[in-house]
Amino acid sequence: MTATSGLIGVEGPEAAQTVELAAGHGSRLVLVTDGLAETRSRSGEFYGRQRLRDALVANRQLPVREFVSYIVTSVSEFRGTETQADDLTIVAIDL
Repeated sequence: MTATSGLIGVEGPEAAQTVELAAGHGSRLVLVTDGLAETRSRSGEFYGRQRLRDALVANRQLPVREFVSYIVTSVSEFRGTETQADDLTIVAIDL
């Protein structure tokens, strides 16, 4: 398939890159938007990439639906009553 247009939401050609990963049976591909890591608590603290990574790794044994639900719940509980300023998008695919 040949691309006929640019990427939506990508700023400049340097922002897009192609990456090849070797993934075996039983691997899980997880794609997230920056809205998860950039979610702020009432005190203004970011959920952050490290906290997100820790949550992803610690719960990788869960079935994919429970895994996604856990991550979204974790971010939402961290945010508390603060308004969500960005989208929370997570896609998890078991390979």
